[in-house]
Amino acid sequence: MFASRYHEVAFPDGYMELSQGYLGHVHIKDVQVDTPRAHLEVRRMDEGQLAPYFPKIASSLRQDGYQGVISFESVYHKGDGDFEAGFRSCIDRFKAHFSS
Repeated sequence: MFASRYHEVAFPDGYMELSQGYLGHVHIKDVQVDTPRAHLEVRRMDEGQLAPYFPKIASSLRQDGYQGVISFESVYHKGDGDFEAGFRSCIDRFKAHFSS
């Protein structure tokens, strides 16, 4: 289970609440969250704490016939501020999970 920074269990609990007609736009990025220290670090796709959930999320969206948008949040970089290079290092991983 992944808990958001507000401690909701986003998947599968939150997904189940929204998947019955309330889900219309999904944003995907990978992170490492340390809630007690109020620290969030954006990670390369499949290298953060969300990595184990991406196949399950993608599978659930497909099984439920989701027709909305799935956006890749391109906010990763290696620490040098080069967001384009960060995007390029992640987009194939994103597509592997979320492309038809």
